[in-house]
Amino acid sequence: MDREFVTGFSGKGYREYGWRLLDSFQKYSGGQSLIAYTHDIDEQVRPWVRQREQDDIPGLAEFLAEHKNNKAVQGRADPGDRWKAKEKANGYSFRFDAYKFCRMVFTMHHAAHHCETEYMVWLDGDTVVRKEIPADLVQRALPEGFDYSYLGRAKKYTEAGFLVFKVPEVLPILDMWVGYYTSGDFIYEDEWHSAWLFDRAREWFPTINGYNLTPRGSGHVIHQCWVGSIFDHCKGNRKKKGRSPEAR
Repeated sequence: MDREFVTGFSGKGYREYGWRLLDSFQKYSGGQSLIAYTHDIDEQVRPWVRQREQDDIPGLAEFLAEHKNNKAVQGRADPGDRWKAKEKANGYSFRFDAYKFCRMVFTMHHAAHHCETEYMVWLDGDTVVRKEIPADLVQRALPEGFDYSYLGRAKKYTEAGFLVFKVPEVLPILDMWVGYYTSGDFIYEDEWHSAWLFDRAREWFPTINGYNLTPRGSGHVIHQCWVGSIFDHCKGNRKKKGRSPEAR
């Protein structure tokens, strides 16, 4: 098989929504394996899952230890009048929660550098597979001449719940992406979460060709192209039901 599927979640995430991804993937993947990077889980989530421990990823534990008491980096304290009114009222801003979203970046970076196939497909842990994953998924997502694909939004940062990478061509972008956290340079950016920094990282490498699956996309963008007919990204409050109202 020319592709690896990769995801990640915590023990809490597994109990709340990750199990849906595993069960639906097993049902519709045709026997393919899934690599799951987990933390705070002391059990094998499924016998067929290739499970890896997030906290064994080089650099991740160091970043978390450095910022374990830093409320600003955890999105729980305004780093200089940069929060929106709603964020101030709630006392939390995901836009500045580098502590949470860095896990996703470290995971993808590690998985790509250890990828045993030509392509890697990232699925967020709150994804549900809706129907059989087609054999030509990668070919549809990456037309000839492109090195990665993403769900773009015209006036907002990328939706990073579904990404396809050609390896090793895309590694410089992933190195830059994780480098925002390992170097500490994320603090100089307008937002600190993974999707925002992904867009900044890929801007450094215009010759590594990205294919925007939703060039006029907005909102819950996965259901504005064919990807949404296969995968439902149950982000936010959609996690509770395990289904997006946009999924039709």
